[in-house]
Amino acid sequence: MKYRQATVSDVKNLVEPRKIQLIEEGLIPDTKIDDELTEYFSKHLQDKSLVEWLIEDNHNIIATGAIQFYEFPPSFRNTNGLRGYI
Repeated sequence: MKYRQATVSDVKNLVEPRKIQLIEEGLIPDTKIDDELTEYFSKHLQDKSLVEWLIEDNHNIIATGAIQFYEFPPSFRNTNGLRGYI
């Protein structure tokens, strides 16, 4: 097994695992979202607001994990306003 951080070159391989995750969470795949997911992963991996880790076995992705960073207005306890969602 190999663990590595995803790059923009991995975008095409991130779409299917995300759709599988959504279906496993109970959503009905009644809309084609491949283009939207491709755009999302491309944008957020490039601007580093998404950090995604891949676990591969024999060059096949078997699991992923990610943290999405997003901005809120600064507060007294969080002066830069950055938050993360795992």
